[in-house]
Amino acid sequence: MLWAQQIAENLIQVASPEIEFVFLTGKLYRQEVTPILQAKGYETKVPMQHLAIGQQLAWIKKELEQEKQLVLDI
Repeated sequence: MLWAQQIAENLIQVASPEIEFVFLTGKLYRQEVTPILQAKGYETKVPMQHLAIGQQLAWIKKELEQEKQLVLDI
C-alpha cells in the first residue's frame, strides 16, 4: 500500500487532472494505485483487464501495428 501511495503521488505531481491514465500492467501493479488516482479525480482505464498474458501480448502487438494519429487541441 505504501508503494502504491508513492506511485500515485508521483503521478499526481506530474499530471494535471485532465490526464487519463491507461494501465497496461498486471493487476498487482495497479490494484492499489488506480483507486487513489480515481479518488483524486483522475480517470483510469485498463484495456487488457480480463485478458490472459498471451492475449495481452497479442493486444499490444496489434495496437503497435496500427497507424496512430496524434491530435493536439491548442
